[in-house]
Formats: sequence, C-alpha cells, structure tokens
Amino acid sequence: MTTEELLNKEFEKRKFVPATKKVYSQKLTELFEFYSQIEPSNINFDQIDSYLYRIKKSQSPSSMENCFWSFKLYFNEILGKNFPFHSLRLPLKDSHIPNVISQNQIKELLETFENLKHKTLITLLYATGMRVEELLELTPKDILSDKKEIRVRNTKTGKIRYPHLSDKLLKLLREYYIQFKPKKYLFEGQKKDTKYSVSSIRKILEKAKIKAEIKEELTLISLRYCYIKHMVEQGQSLPALLKSMQVHNSDTVQFYYNLCGKSDKINYSPIDKLGVIIDTNKFNTVEIERIFDSIYNLDERDYLRESIACFKVGAMRAGVVFVWASAIRNLQNKCVEIGYKQINEALKKINQREKPIKQVSDFERLKDKTTLDIANKIGLITKHQKAELDKHLDLRNYCGHPSEYYPETQKIKAYLEDLINIIFKK
Repeated sequence: MTTEELLNKEFEKRKFVPATKKVYSQKLTELFEFYSQIEPSNINFDQIDSYLYRIKKSQSPSSMENCFWSFKLYFNEILGKNFPFHSLRLPLKDSHIPNVISQNQIKELLETFENLKHKTLITLLYATGMRVEELLELTPKDILSDKKEIRVRNTKTGKIRYPHLSDKLLKLLREYYIQFKPKKYLFEGQKKDTKYSVSSIRKILEKAKIKAEIKEELTLISLRYCYIKHMVEQGQSLPALLKSMQVHNSDTVQFYYNLCGKSDKINYSPIDKLGVIIDTNKFNTVEIERIFDSIYNLDERDYLRESIACFKVGAMRAGVVFVWASAIRNLQNKCVEIGYKQINEALKKINQREKPIKQVSDFERLKDKTTLDIANKIGLITKHQKAELDKHLDLRNYCGHPSEYYPETQKIKAYLEDLINIIFKK
C-alpha cells in the first residue's frame, strides 16, 4: 500500500473533515520533499526533530502544531514507530483569551431567528458545545430522544460522545424534523443527501449577531466557548464538563480554565457557601430603606419592601431580583413622565416591529434591556450608566434562575449602589 493510500485509509477511519485531510497531507508532503532521498517510512525521529528546528522560525505556532500531529499520526499511529513526540518542545501559542458574550446576549441572539432551520442550527451548537464539523456529520438517528442524548462523532479522533439533550432542545428538533424531514444528514444542503455548508452557517450567525446588536466578536467556535463558560457559571464542574467533552490535551484544558477564570488553586472553604447561617454581620439595608421612604408608587414600594425583607433574612438572590423589579418599574415611570411620544420614537429605532407604548403596563411585554435602551435614547441615563446597568441585569438573571450561583456580598453592594445612584436618586 502506498503512503497516500495508507493516509487516506486512516483519514476515512477517523472521519477527518476535508480541511484536516488537506493540512495533514500538506505537512507530510513538505517533510517527505525535504528528505526526498529517503523513503518516507525510513525517516527517523532525529531527522524529524532536525526538520522542525529548521522550519520553526518561519512557521506560526498553529502550523507547527499541525506538523506535530500529522507526523505523529503517520509515524506512530500508521507505521507503529513509537517515536517520542512528547519530548518535542513546540512554540507557545498566543495566550489571548477571547471575550465570551453573556447568557443574556445569547438569549437575545436566539430570539432573533424567524427561520426554523437557522434557529435549530445555532441553538444546537450553543446548547451542546459541539464543533460545527461535528454538527454537520449528525444524522437523524443520532438524536437519541429516549435516552435524552445526542450521538456526536469527533471529526478529528473518530471518538463518540453523548451530550445531554434537553427538553427544550428536543422540542425544537422535533419541530424542525416535522417541517424539513431530513434523510441522510440532520442538516442537509440544497442538493439531495448533501451536508449543509460551514460558510452558510457562518453567514447565518453573522446576520443574527447584527440583528441582536451584539458588538463583541462572535464566531462559530465562540458558541462552544459560551457553552463551556455558561455551564460553569451555572454551577457545573469544569473538570467534569471537559471530561464529558473528551477534552484531555493539557494546553486546551488550561485554555478553558483561563477562559472561565478558574485556577487549580483552592481559594474557598465549604464554610463560605453557608452564607447567612453563620453570618453574624447582617446585610445593611439602611440605604434601601431610605429610598423606600421616598417612594410613593405602590408597585415600586411593594417590590422594594420584599427586597428589604429578603436581604434581612439572608435571601440574597431573591433580594437582588426584587430590588431590580422595583428599579426597572421606577425607570419605566420616569420614561412615562418624559412622554409617550419620545418613548415610542426611541422604541421604533430599537425595533420597528414593537407595538407602541400607551401606558406604563405596556413595558411588561418588553425585555428589560429594551427598557434600558429606551431610557438611554431619551436621555434618562447615559451610555456609561446603561453599560453598568446591563452588567447588573446579568447579575439579576443569574440570581433569578435555578442554580448553585451565590453572589458575593461586595458584588451585591456595588449592584445596589449603582441602582440607587443611577435610577432611584435621579
């Protein structure tokens, strides 16, 4: 069997995508041409080491890593040479940690879709953390609804993993299947029995990003990063999560630790999680009570009264949620004082499809972020103040959803201080 035939057989066995096949073949061809006087199978480890040393100045860290993995595949996996590739020192990759958009932004992104197929594609990428190449290999039979799992094939290693299939995702997939009736692949292109293209999915994501007014960088791989970081934010153990995703490479593991702001250092004790049970210093609610005394709107007073009661007994997450409800209603009332004309002009700029606001209760159909956008556009809050309130909306959302998340006292104090100064005292 020729070298090319051996490689193609291994590529098919591991279900490599065309792009990976091309890169591996290219790197091996360059090595073989460098040692053109030697039969490829007779190239020894010292010669490989020498070759890598010669080219390292002209190659990027990613290119050198491609050399490493392609050489290891051919010499160790195909030829069984057992060369000590682990002893090679590769150039360090760029340690830049990408920004990951918030859970609230993901929600807004997914809500922009009107096309069911587009929504299912992007939702599936985010909800499972799979790579786009893995998604395009899925078949209808890979949706194991009875086991609440999805069978995902790693296109690089050929290994299979089974991410959880949530009830929401299952419902969406069923609606998609009924409408599109896919046969060979779960997501098919325009031609029969062909896969959907990666470039098309990129365009879908870019359009949704613009529609959701997301300014941060957002790519297909970003959705995987979001999945991992958001799972950790909601209480999932990072080591257990990476194990379930078959992420074992030490550099990749460290990347995700940095992405999630985690470290191997133990910097807490179980006593920290006991919170109110042993906390003899009660949360100081004096400032909120002063605000309460100055408020006359019944809705605002009711929400604020409940938040004070929660803070006093140590129910911090509930207190965060109730004080936000009071603050956002206060902001809505202030918008109304400026005038419905100005409100609806701002709303039209934000979303032309929204119905006009005719009374304060109409705000209830809007997202809180939209209310903040309106307040900014009509001059109630500055751009900087809106940015701070957007961050606090994320805190409110973390506290409002079932999870093990428990906000630090200092974070709650900063949250209250901003709500008081930006909204209540205006």
